[in-house]
Amino acid sequence: MSPDDALTLYREAMGDTGGENRDMEDRVERLRASRALADVAAALGPEATRARLLPLCAQYMPAEEEEVQLLLAGVLGDFVPAVGGPEHAHVLIAPLKPLLGAEETLVRKKATL
Repeated sequence: MSPDDALTLYREAMGDTGGENRDMEDRVERLRASRALADVAAALGPEATRARLLPLCAQYMPAEEEEVQLLLAGVLGDFVPAVGGPEHAHVLIAPLKPLLGAEETLVRKKATL
C-alpha cells in the first residue's frame, strides 16, 4: 500500500460526520483505524507523518468518543520515533492538546504519559 493510500484509508475511516450522528459500525471502524495509526505513520515516514497525518489527527480528535480518544492517546504517546525522534516530538502537542481537556479522566491521564 502506498503512503497516500494509507493516509486516504485513515481519513475515510475517521470520517467527517462528527459526534452523535456516528453509529456503532462507524465507531468500530474508527477504532480499527486508530489502532493502525502507527502503520500509517510507518508507511508515510517521519516528514509526512508530521506534515500530513498529525494535522489530520488534530482535526478529528475533539469530536471523537472517549474510547477512541483513549486509544489515540496511547498510540500517540509512543509516536516520538514515528515523527523523527525527540527533536520533532513537539509536533505531538497539537493532536494531544484536545485530549488534555477531555471530560474523561483516563483520557487526560493517558495523554500526559
